[in-house]
Amino acid sequence: MSKRFIQAVFVVASVLSVPFASAQQGDGGTVNAATLAYNVKLAEQGDANAQFNLGYFYERGNGVVADLATSRSWYTKAAEQGDPKAQFNLSVLYGRGRGGPVDDVEALKWLIKSAGQGYVSAMNNLAIAYDEGAGTPKNLKLSFQWFQKAADSGSVSAMVNTASMLRTGRGVERDFNKSAALYLKAAELGSQAAQERLSYLYSIGQGVPKDPVLSDKWKTLAMTAPPSAGAIANKAGE
Repeated sequence: MSKRFIQAVFVVASVLSVPFASAQQGDGGTVNAATLAYNVKLAEQGDANAQFNLGYFYERGNGVVADLATSRSWYTKAAEQGDPKAQFNLSVLYGRGRGGPVDDVEALKWLIKSAGQGYVSAMNNLAIAYDEGAGTPKNLKLSFQWFQKAADSGSVSAMVNTASMLRTGRGVERDFNKSAALYLKAAELGSQAAQERLSYLYSIGQGVPKDPVLSDKWKTLAMTAPPSAGAIANKAGE
């Protein structure tokens, strides 16, 4: 599985009005017994949110002993009901061989389903899969299209990758102006990779007017900013 792939998301889905203790975005909080029992009951009755929650609990060892095979099983139940988060996490488990053998075919299947529902992390991973030929034939045109969809949905790392492909003409006709505009948008949202690239573009006048002052501005911001998701994900081109 590509190192560029976004890993599983750990956002506990709400089930009716029952709170979930401190179980949040991978914080390691412990789910209390009442919450666990409530989710088990609903999950066994076919509630997709509760099934996703159990997949999360068993993957993270949150309130239960970690069991990736059981996690994969509950994610599958939720995914088969169309839950995009479960479909995405299930794709990651298959792709990394967690809870069972690596299965690139299943990983891609669930990734496509999740991305098709507009799940941004899945869009990013699908774009990467097509860019690298991971589990599917390499297809730069499709890679660009999925990065663009993710960028349009607000993903900063996807903005950087889309800008990169526009600048280099990978999978799409080269367009320096559109590329620079996307780099600017991502830079303003805090992407260190975009800030570094934008500094360079202003220094040579590519897609933007040549401007040493703005070049220095973005260079300084990039040097003082913490590494961002955009910096990590910018591998779709130079």
